[in-house]
Amino acid sequence: MSDSVSYIVDDQDADIEYLCDVTHQEVIQSYYNNTWTTTASSDCQAGWFKYTFTGSRVRVRAGLARWGQNYRVKLDDGEYKIQTGQGEYDSGVLTPGEHTISYAVNSGNNLYPAFDFIAVTASEDTKMRGRTVITDDASGDVKYRGNGWSMSNLTVATFDYATGPYQESSHWTSTVGDSLEFAFTGDSVALYGINAAAMQPLGNITIEYAVDGGAAHTHRIGSDSTHTTIPMAQLLQVNGLSSTSHTLTMNVTDVVNAYPLAIDFIAYNATYDSISDMTGSASSSGRKHSSHIGAIVGGVLGGLVFVALAGLFLYVQNNRRRRRVQTRSSTIRQRFDPQLDAKVHVPTPSITVPRPVSSGTSPTSPTMQYPPDRKTGF
Repeated sequence: MSDSVSYIVDDQDADIEYLCDVTHQEVIQSYYNNTWTTTASSDCQAGWFKYTFTGSRVRVRAGLARWGQNYRVKLDDGEYKIQTGQGEYDSGVLTPGEHTISYAVNSGNNLYPAFDFIAVTASEDTKMRGRTVITDDASGDVKYRGNGWSMSNLTVATFDYATGPYQESSHWTSTVGDSLEFAFTGDSVALYGINAAAMQPLGNITIEYAVDGGAAHTHRIGSDSTHTTIPMAQLLQVNGLSSTSHTLTMNVTDVVNAYPLAIDFIAYNATYDSISDMTGSASSSGRKHSSHIGAIVGGVLGGLVFVALAGLFLYVQNNRRRRRVQTRSSTIRQRFDPQLDAKVHVPTPSITVPRPVSSGTSPTSPTMQYPPDRKTGF
């Protein structure tokens, strides 16, 4: 399929229902939206938080204070199941529709997990307007230009067990002239990456960005900023756009001491009602292009089948008519008596009645070659 569409829900979103006492934290980057939530009660082992959504997949970004700390997850009315790992959870593909995910964790005794966000893969019934759509750097919807881009897979363990790149991937460059382009339908857009100041403390990189070819804005990222090497760093943000389709472009204009730029994901505020209404993105154009091709191919094949069936019908009808004519002619010749028909000249007194003309064998019907079944998928 073309890239799936996902939206992100921050840990402090009003739709997150907490099931025990918690503590909300604010930080300078490293977590999405600069926030995270931890437990403030031992009651969280019976249930920490839950979230109800409409979609086909759900992921939870949560980090544990200690490797091997017990946590459990349940979907809908199922039972809690013990999970292993660093605190993250991925449901895998679900039946599209409404679901509820619940998350429980052991707490107390200095065990303070950190919950960052939930990401939901949208289905046709998902209400998208006003949601923050998140597009990973590895998505085909992000178009990279230039020869300096490279992809790196960094896990949360690279930073700590609580935070890291979205989908554990990022695109890197330190080459002037490299750029990216992203089409979306929304009224705001932001680009997130990894601020790599500690990797090259004496360098910096300058980017220029614009929306729809409008006024360009310049932003410098580097060792003279207030940041260290951290993920979830917001590199740029544009607000106040119209609710129509737009294109974000970003170019690298200057690099000092090979300072690296890392792209993690793009987030925008959706102004369409459902994913079927999407315009201006590779995902939507891929879906629409495929549906148009399917409609055209289906129409052509349907037309061919109709013509073939019509031809077969006319062939059978003509053949039946021809056989009726031959049978009628044979019957007339068999009943012909020249003595009773004064209009017929008889050269000899003896009349030989001709044998009935055989109507022949029935023609073989042509074999219809129907188009093979086409399999569809997501």
